[in-house]
Amino acid sequence: YLIDSIVYDVPDTAIMSILNDNMEERLINTGERFEQDNFTNERERIDLLLKDEGYYDFSRQYIDFATDTSYRSPERKVAVMISIKDPAKRGYHKKFRIDSVTFTTDVGKRVPNADRQTRTYHDIQYKYYVDNYNLKVLSQRVRQRPEDLYSRTKTINTQRQLGNIEAFKFININYDTSGGKFIANIFTSPLTRHEWTNEVGVNVTQGFPGPFYIISFKRRNVFKSMETFD
Repeated sequence: YLIDSIVYDVPDTAIMSILNDNMEERLINTGERFEQDNFTNERERIDLLLKDEGYYDFSRQYIDFATDTSYRSPERKVAVMISIKDPAKRGYHKKFRIDSVTFTTDVGKRVPNADRQTRTYHDIQYKYYVDNYNLKVLSQRVRQRPEDLYSRTKTINTQRQLGNIEAFKFININYDTSGGKFIANIFTSPLTRHEWTNEVGVNVTQGFPGPFYIISFKRRNVFKSMETFD
C-alpha cells in the first residue's frame, strides 16, 4: 500500500501553524509505502516539537491517526488523517511562559539555625547556605530565563551542561505550575570537594609481570569557578 493523501484535523490554529512551519520534517509523506513505524515516530516528533514551543502539558495521547484503504482499494492506496484533539477540561492547548527561575545549589544540606541566602544573578534566583560557586559560570550553563517559552530541549541541555562541570551528584529540573505561576526549579547536590582513589593491579606483558599501585587526589571547585585539580 502507498500513501495517497494526508489531511489534518487540528482545531487549534496555533498548533496547525507550527506543524505547517515544520512540514519538511514530517515522517509520513505521500507516495511512500505504508509503514507503521513511521506513524509511531511521527507521533513522537509532533510531541517533542510542541514541547519545544511552550506546550508543557502536551501529551502524545492527543495525537490520532486514521487510515482509509477503501476509497481506492483496487489501487492499494491509503488516505491518512492526522488529528490533534483539544484537552477536554481546558478546551485548548496552553503555551507556558516561564515566570521565574530558581536554582538551589545545595539540596540535602542542613545548617543548624541558618536559612539559605538568596541572590539574583542574570535573572536567576540562587539559593544556598554557603557561596561556593561562581554564579557567572553557573548562569552561562542555564538555558532557561524568565519570559522564555517552556522548551524540553533547553531543559535537557541545562542538565547536560551542569553535568559536564563535574560539580554535582545530581541535577533535577522541574516546573511548578501552582499559584498561577510557571516556575522553573533547578535542584543540585554538590559532590565532595576532596576525593581520594586507590588502584592496585598487575601489568602482564611479554616480559616479567609487574605490580603497580596508583593513588590519585582530586579537589573540585578550587577557585570557585568549577576548576578541578587532579
